[in-house]
Amino acid sequence: MQILGQHDRAVGDEDISRNEQTLVGNMIKPHHSGNRENNMHTQWNGASTETRGRVQVQSKIEKLKQQSEKKEEEEKLWTEKREAIARQQEARDKAQCERKDAQRKMRKKTQRGQPVMKHRIEHLLDTLQRQVAQ
Repeated sequence: MQILGQHDRAVGDEDISRNEQTLVGNMIKPHHSGNRENNMHTQWNGASTETRGRVQVQSKIEKLKQQSEKKEEEEKLWTEKREAIARQQEARDKAQCERKDAQRKMRKKTQRGQPVMKHRIEHLLDTLQRQVAQ
């Protein structure tokens, strides 16, 4: 089928009258003339229910594709969000583990009840290195 405008003529075809159909996009519509009475009696000449059914099926397929794409995008966003939350939780767990380890080391005592100086000096050294790095 050819896409024809309002006053276009296909090469080698017969003249196109005003009551014939024109193809606009994917929809087949009758040509509307200025006379309203003629428009009321104009029918879908040549456009069987099968053709209109195909157009409806195509539009339904397009809608379903759009819905599936939208669901995929939403699913992708949720997975990204879950991954970000998992990374944050992992970072929190790591920081908490480090804090507990540091507290455990700072609480250690010698047999006579004195704090273990090795751990205290390491803590001071780490603190100084962090300050210099900033």
